Amino acid sequence: PTDPGLIGGYGKAQRSLKAAGGDIREITPQKVFNILKI
Repeated sequence: PTDPGLIGGYGKAQRSLKAAGGDIREITPQKVFNILKI
């Protein structure tokens, strides 16, 4: 089961990384956790 909150957080992390000029292909679930401080 996938947590819908995690999916939303994943999209947010992608957008914030994109805004910072990062490469969204580099995003891993662990990086999302780090960004969201989970």
